[in-house]
Amino acid sequence: MWEAAEAFSAIAYPKSQFPALPRGARCPVCQQEIGNEAEDRLRHLAEYVSSIAQERVRDTERRYEAALSSVAQAVIMRPDLELALNELRSENPALAEEVHQFLQAAERLQKGITEALALGVGFLANGMTQSPEASLQAVASRLRERAEQLQATKPMMTPGDSADIKELEARVSLSQHLQPILDEIERLKRIAAYDQCLADASTQAITRKSTELTKLLVTDQLRAGFHEELERLEFKHLAVEIQAAGGAKGSLFHKLAFTNAPGVAVTHVLSEGESRTLSLASFLTELGTAPNRSAIIFDDPVSSLDEAWRERIARRLVSEATERQVIVFTHDLLFLRFLLDESRRQEVSYVHQYIRRENEVGLCSPDLPWSAMGTNERIGKLRSRWQSADKLFRTARSSYEADARDIFGLLREAWERATTEVLLNDVVERYRHSIETQKVRPLHDITEDDCRALDAGMAECSRWMRGHDRPPADGTPFPEPEALKKRIDDLETWVKCIRKRRQTK
Repeated sequence: MWEAAEAFSAIAYPKSQFPALPRGARCPVCQQEIGNEAEDRLRHLAEYVSSIAQERVRDTERRYEAALSSVAQAVIMRPDLELALNELRSENPALAEEVHQFLQAAERLQKGITEALALGVGFLANGMTQSPEASLQAVASRLRERAEQLQATKPMMTPGDSADIKELEARVSLSQHLQPILDEIERLKRIAAYDQCLADASTQAITRKSTELTKLLVTDQLRAGFHEELERLEFKHLAVEIQAAGGAKGSLFHKLAFTNAPGVAVTHVLSEGESRTLSLASFLTELGTAPNRSAIIFDDPVSSLDEAWRERIARRLVSEATERQVIVFTHDLLFLRFLLDESRRQEVSYVHQYIRRENEVGLCSPDLPWSAMGTNERIGKLRSRWQSADKLFRTARSSYEADARDIFGLLREAWERATTEVLLNDVVERYRHSIETQKVRPLHDITEDDCRALDAGMAECSRWMRGHDRPPADGTPFPEPEALKKRIDDLETWVKCIRKRRQTK
């Protein structure tokens, strides 16, 4: 015993880790007196044996729980097993029932194991007995042998017989689905007819021929017409031309390109004003190829253009008005003046309408805005305003003075317009960059009386118009309607006298 204890303790534990026992102790087996070192070794042996036993118990418990968990997670009744059981019932009902009972017993066993695991208690099971595996293996073996025999058996029908049978089966199937097949045949016929119609109506050939003829007969004409339009609009700082850009649906399209830089996009270089000018030139060029002379409408064609381009476009539109009706909508009064001046210069008749909004109501009248009126129109407008003021003087005198002061202000503006238009013969005009030197010749007839009448009219208007402060010592009463009418008459007489003297209208 002593030697065994010494051997086991030497292997299991180092002696330096345990305290010594008192001397005089005896071995519990041989009753021999031992020292402290022998007692240590006996204790070491007992602890070692106990540790090995506990480790084996824990290992056994882990394997037991893993086995139970594996059983609990197993899927017993699967869809493929159900299908196999149904096929087995047709061959061997008794064996199929035995397998079914076996699977049910396995499910019961699994359920018990699952409940035991959930409760944390042990589960005593005797396992599954009377497995039908051997019977299933025997059935499977017989089926394999039967399949081999069937595969080895030669067909009893010739290939011709098989083809006849397939033909008959096809006819039976056709008779059962005859109407849907006939409908499908009709649908395919209609589709084929539609495809033929689309092919007959295709515009590709027309497009090719149109492109060929247009390039031969029209493109050169468009190019020359576009160049002419640029000349008329004085667009000379950039070399731009019309080029063919392909066709579609029987039509040939064109694009604008730089003559010296065909690879550069025009829209990436031109300003908005230049683009508008080129667009107008392109439109008028294409319009020149039209067989009719229908009316054309422009909606503010000079937006984003400077004064020089406005005058050029006005000159071009008035020139186009000699061949067709041209309607122009604009809110640019300077452009309007250019249109009116060009119409008079080119002797083109025109009609103007003033569209405005007052109190959310749209109004249309033949009168132009005051700033766009000439001298004669302003005199007519002043007489209309005087009639309203005269009525106020008789019915509501307190409102007369305010209205009359506005009339005096307008009368002063009329004198200013008459100075440039009548006295100076429209040689110069505000906001017009050119001076009409060919109109200077009649200016030698300006007299002292003309200048005195102009000074008197302007001074009288400045005295009574709104915006000029009267001195407190001036006690002159505000002019009555007759005096106001006389001032308007003075302007008209002055204008008629000068025009008559120069034999102008």
